[in-house]
Amino acid sequence: FRYGLQHKIDVYDYDEVEEKNINNQAFYRRHIGMKKVDAIRDLCVDIVGEDAGLRTFDEKVDDIMSAEEDVVFILTDNFETRANILRSPRRWGGLNITGGINMGGGNIEVVRGVEHVRGLAEEYATMEPIELGEGETTACGGSISIKHRINLIVSMMIEKMLYYKDSYDEVNENLVSDLSLGLVSY
Repeated sequence: FRYGLQHKIDVYDYDEVEEKNINNQAFYRRHIGMKKVDAIRDLCVDIVGEDAGLRTFDEKVDDIMSAEEDVVFILTDNFETRANILRSPRRWGGLNITGGINMGGGNIEVVRGVEHVRGLAEEYATMEPIELGEGETTACGGSISIKHRINLIVSMMIEKMLYYKDSYDEVNENLVSDLSLGLVSY
């Protein structure tokens, strides 16, 4: 909303805000124990008021069920879920922005067009989930904040959305960053 986007936004998430989320996500201590969708609504209302144009769904998403979405940000850390969303024929014509970040860097994939979306879906389908040992946490659950890196990647995702949203041309762009070296390449 701080980017001046007043579109209808749907947010799907079925998790609750935990202590570990405070370090690297937008939430505050007051949100601990709340459903993430309710906490996100709370943050948006703080920014733009009650007319935020935000719809929230406290549920897991494996498919985008309508064709209304012009742009979908797939921000799950589950490769199988990313693949399932991209496999939906409803996503083939829309702009899909996905990616991830860890302690060392991140990547963004921006795709539109049947072959590009199918190809990325199949790539995600072959990726193995990361197995964590006892006591290990993901980068976002770690003790060192990478919020500044997350903010950078999300800003780049928004920039790509603004650049491509009014075009219906096919796109297949991959941005990879090694943030420890300050390197971003396309």
